[in-house]
Amino acid sequence: MTNPDFNGSVNNFALHVSLETPLDGEDTGPSHSGYTPAQYDALAVLLADWMERFPISPDHITTHQAVDLGGERMDPRSFDWQALKTRLSALQAFCDRPATTTALN
Repeated sequence: MTNPDFNGSVNNFALHVSLETPLDGEDTGPSHSGYTPAQYDALAVLLADWMERFPISPDHITTHQAVDLGGERMDPRSFDWQALKTRLSALQAFCDRPATTTALN
């Protein structure tokens, strides 16, 4: 959904990453069992690479929920920012709490 006050959807210019949601997350509940350590590992490696190559500031890493102007999606539910932050720190890439530019789905 595009906000008429915003020039185009963030989907038109953001890099996106989708994590496979656990089976217990297929409903519309507020949470699920969470993502696997392997998913956080792979996500951290990918984001560290993107932050270096493009370059993307760590404060521009965020979730789909933070940029969904229509408020229709809660993705990613049960996302553990500390798990990602720990892995990024180990890769010398630091990521704070979500901002509003590069979306994670």
